[in-house]
Amino acid sequence: MRTDHFSPTERSSASFYEASVPVMPFLLPAVLAFACSAILTWRWDSWRGRLGMAEGPHFLGDLPTLLLIFCAGVLTIRLAHVYAQRRLGHRPPRLVRQIIALTTWTVAAGTGAAILWDIPVGSLMTTSGLLVAVIGLALKNMLSDLFNGISLPVKVGDWVEIAGAKGRVIEISWRATKLVSTDHVVVVVPNTQFITNTVRNYTSERGYFRDHIKVTLPMTVTAYQASRILLGAANQVDTIAALPEAPEAKISGFNEHGVEWSLSYSIPDVGVSSTLRHRVQRSLMRDFFLSGIELPAAHVEIHQPMATRDSAQPSEVMFLRLIDLFCTLTETELRKICDQMQPRLLNGGTPVVRQGEVGDSLFIVHEGLLKVTIETDNGLTEVGRIRPGQFFGEMSLMTGAPRSATVTPMVDSKAYEISRELLAPILRERPEVASLMSEVLAERQIANAPKLENGHQQMEQRETLSQQILHGIVSFFRLPVKARSYSPQV
Repeated sequence: MRTDHFSPTERSSASFYEASVPVMPFLLPAVLAFACSAILTWRWDSWRGRLGMAEGPHFLGDLPTLLLIFCAGVLTIRLAHVYAQRRLGHRPPRLVRQIIALTTWTVAAGTGAAILWDIPVGSLMTTSGLLVAVIGLALKNMLSDLFNGISLPVKVGDWVEIAGAKGRVIEISWRATKLVSTDHVVVVVPNTQFITNTVRNYTSERGYFRDHIKVTLPMTVTAYQASRILLGAANQVDTIAALPEAPEAKISGFNEHGVEWSLSYSIPDVGVSSTLRHRVQRSLMRDFFLSGIELPAAHVEIHQPMATRDSAQPSEVMFLRLIDLFCTLTETELRKICDQMQPRLLNGGTPVVRQGEVGDSLFIVHEGLLKVTIETDNGLTEVGRIRPGQFFGEMSLMTGAPRSATVTPMVDSKAYEISRELLAPILRERPEVASLMSEVLAERQIANAPKLENGHQQMEQRETLSQQILHGIVSFFRLPVKARSYSPQV
């Protein structure tokens, strides 16, 4: 087994079959050539006499027959290509085309020798058995690779793993099979190794296959919480969420560090497995952090001085500090919100808020994943997804406006609900917070603007949008006028 660097030219055509050839332009020249050679063979004797070539060399009489055999061979090869192409749905691989050509020209050579020179082909093959045996012994490995290549249990385009090498099959030749790995390196594997080694074929007829991530969580994490975080992280990747088979989280065992969980999800192609796995793991790290879950570290002890440890601060306060809407609140204000906000367990598929409803609270997603849809003249449209650390329902809370969208959990989720009565005293004591919150809400509106029909208008009126939101907050909560004129320091 050897490896070679994968050139840009090869990379562009790797793992794809050659495009099908058009049948008529492909067959027509061979048919015309065969017809002309057949007419030439039929009329050659008379034409030869008229041209004064009747007394010429003897081999001139055999030229039309040789030409007919050659054209017949070309036509046979092309007919076999067309037949194989119709059966496979694409142009046959190069190895198949070479086998067809070799078989056809071998038969043509034997036919020509038998017709033109009366050579007993059958007797010649019988008497040359010893020579064939000697040649076969000398070329044993080459012949073994050839016949193994014909019967390989893989085809061009398959993702396979053999003897530690993993990649997509880009070519099957007489001697070896070429794989291209995800890091653009070509691995050449002799065909004999495909027969003598175990081959794992990752290509599925369904168009996707399952990948797995294993993670160990502390015993303090409940099964419901672990499922929410794991499934939410997987569904945050659009490519995974779009496939028909949903992600699944299961307990695979227990060890001295905690509970072993296995997260399985579908991916469309092995070539993107490492990229998608990275995105899922990155989401997991973020969601674990937001949930205050520390993964057990094997054989590692971290001693942190008590003076630098923030254990006196509740995990909910630390969580709220990461929410941009509350980043300007003081420690006392954050603790007050944490003491009174309500945790909500959200069932997957059941809407939390509906478009057009009256609402007086906002929700901060702690675990899981939710999707946002709006009803327009063109039907139901998904405009975004809300992951842990993000919030929704803020416009109803801050301005009293009806719910502008329907929010539905994609998986079982957890969120904190903050009511209007809880936030109103804080805004009345510190009206300047309203101005800062209006900036955050305006940024959020602009982020969603490209997905809406009037998105370009909102992008052009950023400052106006912020002032409109601030005006709504001030009017709704009856705040002092000075909140309107407050300008945050940048």
